[in-house]
Amino acid sequence: MKVQNIEHTSKVEIIILMASYLILVAVNAFSEIFKFAGVTAADVSNEVFTWFAPAGYVFSIWSVIYIGLIVWIVRYIRNDNHASQFAGLPISLEALLFVTSCVLNIAWLIIWHLKIFAATIPVIIALLITVSALYVATWKRSEAKLDRIPIAIYASWLTVATIANIAHVITRTNTSFDSGLLPAITTLALLFVLAIATFVVHHFFNDYAFGIVIAWAGIGVGVHLIPVAPIIGVISILVSTIGIAIALLPWEKISLSK
Repeated sequence: MKVQNIEHTSKVEIIILMASYLILVAVNAFSEIFKFAGVTAADVSNEVFTWFAPAGYVFSIWSVIYIGLIVWIVRYIRNDNHASQFAGLPISLEALLFVTSCVLNIAWLIIWHLKIFAATIPVIIALLITVSALYVATWKRSEAKLDRIPIAIYASWLTVATIANIAHVITRTNTSFDSGLLPAITTLALLFVLAIATFVVHHFFNDYAFGIVIAWAGIGVGVHLIPVAPIIGVISILVSTIGIAIALLPWEKISLSK
């Protein structure tokens, strides 16, 4: 009887994981193709100019994220090295975090399209926290790169997206933020902070994927700024490339060699 219960729970978990993923992809595709609330996500973003915002091409990373997530799901289903249940639920903690991330992602998308901007901030922060927790849980469960990298890409992109979201809302509510030296200084400072975050993640998790995504997004911020502030745009690209490269150096090995 116990074995049958575990098999049943496993099947339920598979269904919940796959359904959550498919609904997430379907809602995202529907909102863009059929313009939910009459707009695409890019249309809403482009209504105001925000300094800290990646160029449009950078958002193609969502294709990589979706592919990575399905790889993570398939490998998770095939891996028995995880708890079968959490808090009496028919799914594990990792699965619960993944499902929660899908719900929050969909909620954010709907709120963004409806232009309820103040509400997007707590939702995307909750999404970032959830995916970060999933990242840690996956890292503890498995040493395989194919398990860790998909969630690392997702978490690192959400780190950038959360900052961009907050910057967008601030710009909409405070137009003075878009003038003078403040936005330029703030943008460069944020890119520097992201380089430091890359160093910390690399140090504790030996993770290169996180930094590569941060560099990809940071360069995109620079490309976005070049038409309106060429010097700041170039500096942003330099900070994002050189800063991330330095952060990803094997400092422990370098120190030992001395």
